[in-house]
Amino acid sequence: MWKCVNRIVVLCIFLSATVSAYADEAREQFRLLALDLEEPSLAVKVLSSGTSATELKVGDKVVFEITGVGSDTLYIFNMDSTGGLTLLFPNQFESQLRNPPAVVRIPSKGTKYVFEAFGEPGTETVKFFVLSGDVTEFETLLKRNFAMGEVFPRGIVPVPTTLGSLSSYLSNPKGVQVRTAKVDYKIIH
Repeated sequence: MWKCVNRIVVLCIFLSATVSAYADEAREQFRLLALDLEEPSLAVKVLSSGTSATELKVGDKVVFEITGVGSDTLYIFNMDSTGGLTLLFPNQFESQLRNPPAVVRIPSKGTKYVFEAFGEPGTETVKFFVLSGDVTEFETLLKRNFAMGEVFPRGIVPVPTTLGSLSSYLSNPKGVQVRTAKVDYKIIH
């Protein structure tokens, strides 16, 4: 009986290490996605109810302040520490912004939701994509890869497939200009 338990423990450790390696690899691919399109004119500031914007405790509230969006279309994606990919904006509470202010706050003041840190401890990455031009093809890509009926649509196909689709689109966006920015932070308990 001890050997069986011991094997289960070893198997669990092995599976945990495999999942962790998968999440780390997916997050690195996500961080590198459209890296050449990062633009200093697109700036992001993280406001946190906690003591740090780079280390968030479970329960900390977060607001993103984005400058440089202009009249373009904003998308915000989060990859959590387990490798899960979620579309944070637009979402069921907030659609695309019309005539946005110089500094865009997500969540906007007066909305009925907040971003609250939760989940497994570890590093997470948030990527901001600003597209100018016809975003129909990008929207179609999102509908194929994310559960768009959810409040915050999560990826519904394997993350490598979604990242491959995004990478393919972003490498040749057909008349659409793309600018990106990213923020990394840690969830701590």
